[in-house]
Amino acid sequence: MEEVLIGNVSHYLARQDIAVMMLRSPLHGGDRIHIVGQITDIELTVESPEVDTHHMGFGHTGYQVAVKVGGWVREGDRVYLQKENG
Repeated sequence: MEEVLIGNVSHYLARQDIAVMMLRSPLHGGDRIHIVGQITDIELTVESPEVDTHHMGFGHTGYQVAVKVGGWVREGDRVYLQKENG
């Protein structure tokens, strides 16, 4: 599986278990992402990215997008889009 860097975690909202990410490339609902940091290693399928508390289903380059994650992430963690080879 190929991984392409699409952004970084800019904030983590622990109570809601939400990562806010600054995107360098588009992100859509249903995409598989891999969040990697010094001690972070989480893979997940994006359910519904939110922009300004609105369920958008996608996020554009340069936007900050909120995504529900299944674990603790940290500011600066790298976000990769997982693509199937072929």
